[in-house]
Amino acid sequence: MIYSTLTAELSTTVHALALHTYTIKEWEALQDTIFASPPCRGAGSIA
Repeated sequence: MIYSTLTAELSTTVHALALHTYTIKEWEALQDTIFASPPCRGAGSIA
């Protein structure tokens, strides 16, 4: 369902997709958590 929804983006502007799936209990425990974005090749540049 996710990939079919993002088909256009995945074929043009989005080059990677990471899915982090949680149970409701896990999600509630993470509400005050800020995740760092991993470094990307070419980060900060527009191709």
